Amino acid sequence: MVGIIPERDLRDSTTEAELSHVFNDALSIGPMLEPLLMVLRDREIIRSDRLEFDQQKVVECLYSNAYLTNCPKYVSSRETIANIKLITTAMTIMKRGLLTADGIRHGLNAYELVCRETKGDDNETTPAYLFLDGDKIHRALRLVNMSMSENLYGMWFKHVESNLEWSRSERVTFEKALGTLADEQWKQKKTKFSSNVQPELLPRRTTVPYLFPHEFLFLLCNSLNRLELLTRLHKPDLSSKLGDAYQWEISDGRPMK
Repeated sequence: MVGIIPERDLRDSTTEAELSHVFNDALSIGPMLEPLLMVLRDREIIRSDRLEFDQQKVVECLYSNAYLTNCPKYVSSRETIANIKLITTAMTIMKRGLLTADGIRHGLNAYELVCRETKGDDNETTPAYLFLDGDKIHRALRLVNMSMSENLYGMWFKHVESNLEWSRSERVTFEKALGTLADEQWKQKKTKFSSNVQPELLPRRTTVPYLFPHEFLFLLCNSLNRLELLTRLHKPDLSSKLGDAYQWEISDGRPMK
């Protein structure tokens, strides 16, 4: 089972071409690449006399002030921290051969589509992240022709629950502050809640677990191709050993309507 693999486990080497493949082909966040390459060159991690460099050096640069102050904000309408988590996750997944660049891109598209289609649901205050609801998870998986059993889904959640961003104390504090702001905006009639739903009655993201985009990719690594599952299903032999039965024999010579 593939859980939430920590960034400290990125111990392999990488190249500038591999980073371009991750940023452009897998994640479609190309504008965030050039500022990273500039920091890597300034720190002499990328040099003309060597092609490969340590992945941990890339992680350090991603979280450095030099990169965070120069990289564009809200690329693909995501928080910068969410995009950084996606970068390190894609590096991990692709290096281990768990998903291809196309698989990652399609998985992220499915994640975004399910978040958007549930935007008006009364049980969500914001569609930014995917709530850990079985129906929504399976909808997202079906969009990329993947499937996962309920038992495996439950086991995966128990395995990773303490490592989800949702469970971190600093994230809980942030979500509580966000909920308080939503209440204040409601009082000022500046929110877009439906008229018959009060924000106080909606579950906060502090009580309902949700997945960041990179966490959904780790979940996707445990899923199976639905078409391959169908081909492996048992196909019973329905042929008769008594010979062929014709229509006129069944009807005793009478025409059948």
